[in-house]
Amino acid sequence: LAILLDVLMRMLDLDFTYAWLNAGMVTEPAELCRVSGRQNTTLLAGELGQLLKPWLRLNGQGSATRVHNPLGNGEVSIVNVWLGPDAGHGLVVAGSARADFPTEIESLLLKTAVNQTIIELQRAEVLAERSRAMAIEQANSHLLAENSYLRRELDGEARGKAIVGQSGIL
Repeated sequence: LAILLDVLMRMLDLDFTYAWLNAGMVTEPAELCRVSGRQNTTLLAGELGQLLKPWLRLNGQGSATRVHNPLGNGEVSIVNVWLGPDAGHGLVVAGSARADFPTEIESLLLKTAVNQTIIELQRAEVLAERSRAMAIEQANSHLLAENSYLRRELDGEARGKAIVGQSGIL
């Protein structure tokens, strides 16, 4: 996710990017932001997220909205793209002071970069799930082998007791 924000900052010449990712199979919840060197701020991702939250509720996915600059003076155009089928999975916000942001090409680049990130996150989840399934299968095989061994031991012990019980001498 951090790489996505860095790439978007450079590729689209943004003033800031913000991303929030809900916890998934292989990820912890994450909240990140990047701010251009033009901005004089030490704002943390959570703070930026809180400042953006009112506009994100009003702003549909992929549409640009002109808002007060959360990092300082003036206004910025922000656009957000979901990291999944809905905003509950997470989102990416790109902000620029340019009045024409985002152009059609910038919107396409933003959505494409986010879609590629979604694909990689899903791929990582599939690989993690496959790894967990293999570990469960190995544990299951080990338990079945132990169970079989213990059954043989119990059967051998029962046969021994039966032999001892049938023998008048023992």
